[in-house]
Parts: sequence; structure tokens; C-alpha cells
Amino acid sequence: MKYSTNLFLVFFLLSILSYCSKSGDDSSSDVPENIWKGVMVEFSKTSDDDWTSKQFQDSITPNVILTRANKKAIFNIKKENSYKDDTGGPSDTEWALGSIDNIDNLTFSSWIDAVDGSPTDYLDQELVVHLITDDIYFSIIMKYWGGGGTNDPGALSYIRSTPNDLSDDDKDGVSNQVDQCPNSPNNQLSNIFGCPQI
Repeated sequence: MKYSTNLFLVFFLLSILSYCSKSGDDSSSDVPENIWKGVMVEFSKTSDDDWTSKQFQDSITPNVILTRANKKAIFNIKKENSYKDDTGGPSDTEWALGSIDNIDNLTFSSWIDAVDGSPTDYLDQELVVHLITDDIYFSIIMKYWGGGGTNDPGALSYIRSTPNDLSDDDKDGVSNQVDQCPNSPNNQLSNIFGCPQI
């Protein structure tokens, strides 16, 4: 009896060690592919920038390209040519206030409903965006929203998370294939083109 108890304990301890060595310290390996928790990147546009230029569009997937015209709110220029009041936000997306780590408990709605019609009240707060067709979720934090009393309608700045498994040698959140600054310094925020923000 004593022998079988000891044998059981040995196997139990070995199974725990085996599990720990497989899981390692990299918790991102447990994150589903469609929940993006990769490095944050920044997108920004001033009120003078041409929103029809790819330079001032955030190409997230082939189905969703976010930008903002010089009035009104953000929209998906891939599927619409301006913000539509009747949809309340970028086409093919839904939004929720809260953390991506709490995704199962979030309530998704249109962008305008998620920010209660006042994006400036939600600066520096985490939102989660669901790309409906792509079934991808990512975090987004608005850093600046022009308009109203700011005298620069159309301006905006946000940071967002990126895919977990990018081929990204300099670890700036931008794939090697499109990285315009392939040797970005470590631990420095880059824009969506892979260049460090100053």
C-alpha cells in the first residue's frame, strides 16, 4: 500500500512538472488567434490630413480600414465613404467599453453607443472592437479626439493591440512585410507603419 501511494505521488509530481514546462512563462500562447493582445501601435491623423490617402488610414484587415474625415466620426473606408449616422460607427464592427481580458462579459454595440455619443468623455479608456466578418477582437484606446471646442475637427489619435503571432523582428507590432522602420528601438511605441513615435 505504501509503495502504491508513493508511486502515485511520483506520477502526480511528474505530471505537474510536465505541465509547467509546457506552459512556460508565455501566457500569450494560450490566447486564441482571434483575440489580439500583441504590441500596441498608434494611429493618428490631423484635421488637415487627407483621409482618402492610405497614409491616413488604419488597414487592420482587408475588410476593415479605419479613418476619419474632417467632420463627424470614424468609419470603415473599405465599405463606406463617410461616417453614417444611421449605423453609428464603422461598418462591420461592434464596440464595447472594457478590457479585452474580460471579453466574455462585455456587451457590444455600435461605436457611438459604446461611447455614449461623446468620444471625448472616453479618452484613455479601453474599448474592445469586434471585427464582425473577420471575427477578430482587439483593444483600442482613444488618446485624442478633435472637434467641438478643439478647433481641429477630423483629428484623432488612438493606440490598438496587434495580432499575437506576427513575423515581427523588431517587436514593434508591425509585420516585417509592411514595416517601414525595420529596426525600431525596443519598448518604444511605434505607429501603424512601424516607425517610432516621437
